[in-house]
Amino acid sequence: MTLTEQQHRPLRMLSIDGGGVRGLTALLVLERIFESIKNEGSLSEIPKPCEYFDMIGGTSTGGLIAIMLGRLEMSIKECLYMFKTMSADIFAPSWKQAPGIKHISPIFGSSRFKAKNLEDAVKKLLREKGFSEDILLRDAMDPSCKVFVCVTRSHSIGSELLRSYETRDASQRNYDCCLWEAARATTAAPIFFDQISLQNGGYTFIDGGLRLNNPIFELIQEADRVYPTAMAIGCILSLGTGWTSVPLLDRAKLHNVLEACVQIALDSEETAERFMYDQRGEVLRKHGKYFRFNVEQGIHDIKLDEWKYLEKMDAMTTKYLSGKKTAEDIRSCAKSLLNPTPVSRSSQNPSRREEDSCQRFLSNTPNPYDTTSAAEETSQNPGAERLSSETVDIDAILDKAVAMRGQPLTWRTSVVDLMKTLKLDSTLGARRRLAAKLQYHGDLHDNSYEMNVWLHKQIKKRLVENGGEVPNDLRV
Repeated sequence: MTLTEQQHRPLRMLSIDGGGVRGLTALLVLERIFESIKNEGSLSEIPKPCEYFDMIGGTSTGGLIAIMLGRLEMSIKECLYMFKTMSADIFAPSWKQAPGIKHISPIFGSSRFKAKNLEDAVKKLLREKGFSEDILLRDAMDPSCKVFVCVTRSHSIGSELLRSYETRDASQRNYDCCLWEAARATTAAPIFFDQISLQNGGYTFIDGGLRLNNPIFELIQEADRVYPTAMAIGCILSLGTGWTSVPLLDRAKLHNVLEACVQIALDSEETAERFMYDQRGEVLRKHGKYFRFNVEQGIHDIKLDEWKYLEKMDAMTTKYLSGKKTAEDIRSCAKSLLNPTPVSRSSQNPSRREEDSCQRFLSNTPNPYDTTSAAEETSQNPGAERLSSETVDIDAILDKAVAMRGQPLTWRTSVVDLMKTLKLDSTLGARRRLAAKLQYHGDLHDNSYEMNVWLHKQIKKRLVENGGEVPNDLRV
C-alpha cells in the first residue's frame, strides 16, 4: 500500500485494558474477531492484528499484549501461548505470598512478586523471537502499526506514554527505553511489582493502570497527535478484562485500604461508559465504528495475579462469546475491520467535548503507590468516597422506594428501571456504588434477577421497620 493510499484509508485502532492474568480474556475475544475476519474475507489463514490496526494502545497487561501483537508482530495464537507461559513464570509463588506476609509486605515498601521474573520472561520472549534482549521499544523505521503503552511517573498526577514511534508533538516526551523496560514500566502495579527506573535518563515509572487502565481516551488523543485530521476513523475496538471487584474498605486493616485503592483505580468499565457518552464516542457508536467487548460474568473475583484460573477464564470467555448479541457484534466488528468506512474526525466536533477530559479524569484518580499515607488520604480519594454515606445515602434511596406505593414495582422491575423511577443516576457506575455500599456482591447487569430480588428485600425490610403494609409484589 502506497503512502497516499494509507493516508486515505480510514484508521483502525485497538485499545486493551489492564487486568493482570485476566488479559487472557481480551486475547480470546480478539482471536474470535480475527477468526470472523478470516471467514468474512475468505482468507486462507487468520491474519495478524499488526496487519489490520494502525495503532494499538494498552495499559499494564494490555500494554504487554500491545507490544507482542504490534511491536513484535506476533500472531494471536503465538501471543496466547506466550501469555499463558509468561503468566506462570511472572506470578511464581514466593515467600512474600505466605499467609500474613503478603498483606504486610506492601506496608514496608516490598512487592509481592519479583520484578526480575517479569524482566526475564520478556527477555526470554525476545530471544525466542530472534531479537536482542536490549532491543529498543522505538522502531527505527516508521511502523505501520504504531504501539504505545501507558505508564505513570512515580509521585506524579499524570499518565505518560512509551511509544514504538517518535512523537513530534511538543507537549509529549520521547523516551529512549528498551522494550523490556517498557513492558516492566506499564505492568509495575504497586503491591505486585516494584517500580522501575529507566537505564537512560533515570525516569521512574509505575503501572499505567493507576491512571488509565482503560486507555480509550488516550488512544483518541494520540491519534489526533499522530495522524492528519483528513484521516477518518474506520473502526475502534476496545477490549476489557472483566469487571473489577471493589473490596469494602476496612480502615482497621491497612492492606485492605491499599488493595481497595488499587482496585478502584483499575476500574475500566466506568471509563468505557464515559467514552460512550463523550461527544466523539457517541458519534463513533452511532455510526457503528466503536466496539467494546468485556467478559462481565464469572471472572470479577479472579485477582490480577491468579494465573491458576486460566482455564476458568477460558470457559467464561467461551460462554460470553456464545451469546447471540456478542456473536452479532463480533461479526459486525470483523466486517468493520475488513472494510472500514470513514467517519470524519472533524465531524465529531471536538470543540464540543470537555476540554482536557482525559487529564481531568487523571487528576481525580489516586496514586496508591504512596503507601505511607494511604490510610490517611483515603477520605480524599474520590474512588474511596464512592463507598461513603455522603456519596450513597441508602436511607434516602429506600425511603423513596417505599413511597412508590402507587407506581409500578414488580419482580420484573429492573434495577435500572427502579433507579430511574427514583430519579437516581442509573449508570453502571451508580449501580456498582450502590452495590458496594450495601455489601452486595452479585451480578450487576441491569436485568439481573438476583439483584432485583435482593433490592426488593431491602425495600420490604424498610416497610416492615416502618410498620407499613407490604405490597403483594414485594412478598419474599
